[in-house]
Amino acid sequence: MNEEGHSTERLKELQDKITALEKKVVQLEEECTLHEKLNDASIDRILAFDENLKIVAWNKTSELITGIPSEEVIGEHIYTVFPNLKNCEKTTEAISKALKGYKSFVPADKVQYEGGFYENHYIPLKENDKISGVLNIKHDVAHRVKYEQELKSLNRALVKKNKELKQKNAEISSFTHITSHDLKEPARKIYTFSELILSKESEHLTETGRKYFKRIQIAAQRMGMLTDDILTYSQLNTEEEQVQDVDMNNVLAIVMDNLTERVVEKDAVVSIPLLPTVKGYRTMLLQLFSHLLQNALKFQQPGKRPEINIEAETVKASEVKELDVPGELNYIRFTVLDNGIGFDKKYANKIFQMFQRLHNAEDFPGTGMGLALCLKIAEIHQGTVTAESIQGKGSKFLVYLPEH
Repeated sequence: MNEEGHSTERLKELQDKITALEKKVVQLEEECTLHEKLNDASIDRILAFDENLKIVAWNKTSELITGIPSEEVIGEHIYTVFPNLKNCEKTTEAISKALKGYKSFVPADKVQYEGGFYENHYIPLKENDKISGVLNIKHDVAHRVKYEQELKSLNRALVKKNKELKQKNAEISSFTHITSHDLKEPARKIYTFSELILSKESEHLTETGRKYFKRIQIAAQRMGMLTDDILTYSQLNTEEEQVQDVDMNNVLAIVMDNLTERVVEKDAVVSIPLLPTVKGYRTMLLQLFSHLLQNALKFQQPGKRPEINIEAETVKASEVKELDVPGELNYIRFTVLDNGIGFDKKYANKIFQMFQRLHNAEDFPGTGMGLALCLKIAEIHQGTVTAESIQGKGSKFLVYLPEH
């Protein structure tokens, strides 16, 4: 090959190398552009400084947050741009560690960055295994700090409420003691001494006087019943009994056994189907259904044969407006339907309040606590009790208990 041919071949090789280098340059430029785009797209403030602490990179988020364009900070000393940093021992220590090749983290500190909360990551930058600078990522955590502060405030309020609750519980315990001892004993003595007077001094009393003493005894008995009901209501809690599977067939069998004399006396017809099992407190559920059946037997027209029907079915919580729970949850609805005297529907909510009575105590003895007790028991089970009625035609009580 002559000299001209060698020169042509050499020129072609050089042109190929130049083309390859140009492609490499284009590729590197594209990669740099992509890195810059990714850097500027970050929601974090990202900057970098060299081993002399002079800023060499400053992304768009840094510009937006500080209001300082990159051309004004590139080449500036980090402590010139952020003079407060040099007063923060944690930050200067983190920068020092990063320049020695160790990643460091500084938690959010309001003092360093006025107007916001940022946590800082300091990451060593290496070039040919030599530390050439530090990458600083500032992550805005103002929203998290806000939530943490709100949570602390709520916790303080909760601690205060718990303290108030403990005080209230102490007051209730004191009230319970007074009810069970200091009030019941005088009522018992009133009844006892009235009975002694009637039995031993009756001949010295007029008929009117004897009637007055009988009324005193009735009032003392009612006071005793009332203190018993208040005591039962105030002592309802979940500490003395464990949640268990409660066979409602067994519960109603016990209730009916306890009410046998009254059922026979009134010649009542009570229809009870096969009932499901629920999770709950057995003793409380016995109390709840005892009160409902006692009421069904009690609130009847004289001489009328009581008819009581009990039903059970599964319903969605969304069907019960009184249940403030997710609508897709299932509840067991127990229905106690009677043919008694009923009540005006405008009292459907009032009857569940403590001491509420719709009838004369002489006609229908009681304290007005039974239905309040039923509602509280249902609520302890995360359920409720409602009532429907037509005056003179009977009542329907609906007990809702969660299905487990």
